[in-house]
Amino acid sequence: MINLHAYIKKQYESGAYSNFGEQIKQQTNDYDLGCQQARQDFTNRKLRHYPNALLRFGNVILHDKLTEVTTFVQGYNDQMWILRH
Repeated sequence: MINLHAYIKKQYESGAYSNFGEQIKQQTNDYDLGCQQARQDFTNRKLRHYPNALLRFGNVILHDKLTEVTTFVQGYNDQMWILRH
């Protein structure tokens, strides 16, 4: 039961749930997706604030169930800092 999320994610990324049977595998990790979203938001002037400390705390409480989200937010915040400076 604990590894159910990881199993479903792996199956989804390998294309097991695709209606067309295509084997599509995501090559970009969550950190890079956060960086990409930050660049897009910076270009469009739609800056977002994610509660990084709250997400990290929730990740600890939920035994690393929010790891992908916290990694995305870390990438977003790091890239936004680079773009601002």
